[in-house]
Amino acid sequence: MDKNTCHDVIHFQNDFNAEVQHNYPEKFTSGFVVQAAYMDDALKEIERCFNSLKLNLILAHLIFINKEK
Repeated sequence: MDKNTCHDVIHFQNDFNAEVQHNYPEKFTSGFVVQAAYMDDALKEIERCFNSLKLNLILAHLIFINKEK
């Protein structure tokens, strides 16, 4: 997946997660995701999720898209 598409997908997912949490705080604690293959974007997204979206849980996993492909 190219960098721009990856950014758009991650951004969309995290916006959706934040909306669910903000609309139903008594039912959901949402986390956010980042793509480690693009570290600069991942760090910016972590900052955005914590500061702007008020998401305090990162969903980390060891599988990531290889940007070499």
